[in-house]
Amino acid sequence: MKLAETVRDSYKQQEYQMMGIRELEFSAEGYSDVNLFSNLGRMYSVLGDLDKSLYWYRKTSATGLDYASSHTNVGLTLVKMGRKQEALIEFEKTLKADPGYAGALFNMGLINMGRGHFDLAASDFRKYLENRPGSPDGLN
Repeated sequence: MKLAETVRDSYKQQEYQMMGIRELEFSAEGYSDVNLFSNLGRMYSVLGDLDKSLYWYRKTSATGLDYASSHTNVGLTLVKMGRKQEALIEFEKTLKADPGYAGALFNMGLINMGRGHFDLAASDFRKYLENRPGSPDGLN
């Protein structure tokens, strides 16, 4: 197969995938399906469209269902966008809903460590480890 044919076939495949995602988006508007919103956020994240990913993850968190993981997904997307201060706010919202949510604690630790706030980072990581007993990275 020639390179041009391979590129054309790959482009067609991506085009079909985007058509499917657009159909999902169209069907999602006007509904409050937290799983659909979350899946759209995840798909756009994989495709690298972080603005659309953030839009769908925020719709997920606005439903009030699956509140902790919804805010964590918003936070992770904001981290990918370089918006770490906003991400910290989302992770804090996660912890209000679920004080031991490991993903939020771990990511807060990473952000605080990167900002040079080592005492905060140590506290975040300590709480993270305390909430993961018996795991390979937890305190035993």
